[in-house]
Amino acid sequence: MASQHLDVAGVPGAPGREALRKFESALKAITGLLEKHLLWENAITESLGRRLLVDPVRDPRPRLVAAVALAAFSTAVNRWVGSDGRHDLPSLVDDALSVAGSGLDQVGRPRS
Repeated sequence: MASQHLDVAGVPGAPGREALRKFESALKAITGLLEKHLLWENAITESLGRRLLVDPVRDPRPRLVAAVALAAFSTAVNRWVGSDGRHDLPSLVDDALSVAGSGLDQVGRPRS
């Protein structure tokens, strides 16, 4: 198999080898995270399909719920990281799931 590395040696204005190595490393990390996310979404989707007694290929609800739940979790983690860990992560997850569970029509309304 041919190498998939880009050789830009001698190209004016091209990034250096170290920058390209870091970029390649970042792409691999992102790819790994996306693969894990898809595995989690698929596992949750299949589990919900069994629980709801529906075929998740034909019924969009299990995948939609799985995707929303993972988005809520990701939102909570981002808020937790943004607070430097000062906020309680389980509470942030609960808040995000509550917002998702109340429906998108509630997003523009003030929180109580």
